[in-house]
Amino acid sequence: MTIEVELGGRHALVVGFGAMVADAIAAALARNGAAVRSSGTGPADVAPDVLVVLAIDPAIHAGKAEAILRDISGVMPQGSRIVVVASALGLVAVREAAAESVRAAGLLALTRALAMEFAARRIAVNAVAVGPIEDDAGLSARMISHVPIARGARPEEVADAVLFLADPENSYMTGHVLTVDGGWTAGFARDF
Repeated sequence: MTIEVELGGRHALVVGFGAMVADAIAAALARNGAAVRSSGTGPADVAPDVLVVLAIDPAIHAGKAEAILRDISGVMPQGSRIVVVASALGLVAVREAAAESVRAAGLLALTRALAMEFAARRIAVNAVAVGPIEDDAGLSARMISHVPIARGARPEEVADAVLFLADPENSYMTGHVLTVDGGWTAGFARDF
């Protein structure tokens, strides 16, 4: 599925790690008409209408993400969209991954808190909680055995979710966490 939205005349900034997912998101935003730049590239004097912060990488914790969001959102115009991409581990605690579960949960809580705060400026803040990504080097059969759809997400599927949340027509949704995890957070897929 490829989602199409009208982003003509909008500027988008993609910040963070996770090259394959970041590339898919940037390509989807550009394909839908946005002028896209990644962190450290493009003219710094253009305020983004769409900000995507990829916080899948453990290097981005809630404190670092908050600093990025506050800094960039200060120049964003009314009606802008912010999308935080984080791990679905923030929705369901996982055995032997306590630190990652806490980190991801902090990012999702930050999304909701900033949604309430930025609403006065008409800036929507939402999140995409992702499960395993199909092209991750560490994707294992054991991990996939817990996903009802029995595969990882393609980076383009994550990008489609970001497009939905970045759509200017999506004007009443803020503080939401959209899961793109193949049903992983819905419950156990394995017979034990």
